[in-house]
Amino acid sequence: MTVKKAIESIEGNNKYHLEDIELYNEILKKYEELKKTDPPHSDLVEKMQRIFLDMVTMIKKSKETQIQFNNAIIKILTQREELVVQDKVNGRRNQVRKLFLEGYSQKEIAQKVGSSLSTVEKDLNAIRKNIH
Repeated sequence: MTVKKAIESIEGNNKYHLEDIELYNEILKKYEELKKTDPPHSDLVEKMQRIFLDMVTMIKKSKETQIQFNNAIIKILTQREELVVQDKVNGRRNQVRKLFLEGYSQKEIAQKVGSSLSTVEKDLNAIRKNIH
C-alpha cells in the first residue's frame, strides 16, 4: 500500500468516526430532551438510561480518540514521505554535484543520473544557491 493510499484509507476511517460521533451526539441530545419532557418513572429505568448514556458517551470519546490517533498517523506518514523525497533529491544532487565537478556536461550528467536535462539544471541552480 502506498503512503497516499494509506492516508486516504485513514481519512475515510475518520469520516466514518465523525458520522458516528454525530449520531451519538443526536442520541445524547434526544435523551436530554426526553429526560426533561418525560422523566424516568422509576430508579431502575433511570439507572438503565444512565448506563446507556454513559456507554454512548464512552463510545463517542473512543471515536474522538481514534480520530486524534489517525491524524497523528497521517502526520507521521506525510513527514516520512517528505523525508524520503528530500533524501532522493539530496542523493541525486550529490551525484550531480560530483559529476559536474568532474567536468561532465549537463546532458551527460542527466544521462548518468537518469534524470531530465531540466532536472539537472534545477539541481545545479539549487547547488549554486547553497554555495553562495
